[in-house]
Amino acid sequence: IRYWSEILPRVCAELDTTRAYWTDSPWSGSLERHANDPDHGDRHTWDLKLDAYRTMVPRFTSEFGHQGPPNMESLREALGEEALRIGAPELAVRQRAWGGDEAQYAPYLAAAFRPARDFGEWLWQAQLLQARAMETQITWLRANPDRNAGSLFWQLNDVWTGHSWSVVDARMRPKPAYHAVRRAAAPRLVTVQPVGPAGEDGGHALRVVLVNDMPSKWAANVIVRRIDVHGRTLAEGQCGVLVRPRGMDASIDPFDIVGPPGDPRSEGLVVDVPSQDDAIGEEMPLANHDRMRAWWWWAADRDQPEVTPKFDVSMGKSIADRSVQIHARTLVRDLWVEPACDWVECSPNLVSLLPGERAHLVLRVRGSDAGAPVLRMHAH
Repeated sequence: IRYWSEILPRVCAELDTTRAYWTDSPWSGSLERHANDPDHGDRHTWDLKLDAYRTMVPRFTSEFGHQGPPNMESLREALGEEALRIGAPELAVRQRAWGGDEAQYAPYLAAAFRPARDFGEWLWQAQLLQARAMETQITWLRANPDRNAGSLFWQLNDVWTGHSWSVVDARMRPKPAYHAVRRAAAPRLVTVQPVGPAGEDGGHALRVVLVNDMPSKWAANVIVRRIDVHGRTLAEGQCGVLVRPRGMDASIDPFDIVGPPGDPRSEGLVVDVPSQDDAIGEEMPLANHDRMRAWWWWAADRDQPEVTPKFDVSMGKSIADRSVQIHARTLVRDLWVEPACDWVECSPNLVSLLPGERAHLVLRVRGSDAGAPVLRMHAH
């Protein structure tokens, strides 16, 4: 303790006067307080998951994460085709977290989704949970800047093809969580969060939150829609907000614009802040461009009416890359596109589209194979 709290800080101060010394992580600033105290210093948040993240706003979250499996093609390369089944021992042996799959996946999958019908669907659900967890925590903390000073997540990449908390797998392929983190951590963010006044039930009212971490002000045109699970617009309105540089605005009550849900089980909110890149070619954003969009659903996926997403897919090829174009015929939620080949990047990915919208993905593969790859796709 003396080494950490006396000797090292003294030596560091002598050698480098430009930066502060922090004793440990997590650390509350004093041995008299619990090291993981959310009211002091930095905190490692592993005791909360998914929606429970919103029950706490630490001063600085220096470690959090959610486990997710590698991508399908990475698993095939490492374990072979026979391992691509639910409960396969070849994959189970690579589960090194406490409690195994029963602790890391089962309760969260059961609370969120209907039972998976095959391994591909199970993999997508497990990866989607990780993506949602990362996005929920990052956006929640960014929506509370008066108390929270930032966050660091565990982890970026990985050393082997197994279950882990990374957002990029061992073959350097981004998982769905990578795309969720990229959107959640963008310099400008729109999100829907329960940060309004508390109600009689103790819950907080929803607000549209705009976070501007840029040095310039942000004149945002905010479009709010209340939709159903088929993507039909039930109510719509818009308003303009000017967000100060390095600032946040939570003044928009979505109920003031579109009213409360008539049927919470089958309705949600979608909030858009359009940019010039959103209106290219029948609402097809540029490749690698994510719409500035936020979603909110009142019911878990498993409790919503079951619908079948419909969309058209076409592919093209440039000198170095392929393009994948998606045209949504219905509401398409959490669409994950993974090529069945030695791919490097498919971006943007994990996209959600309203009926009639299009997305343009760039696909990069290793090698010089000229054949069009088969695309594995999941959505709901």
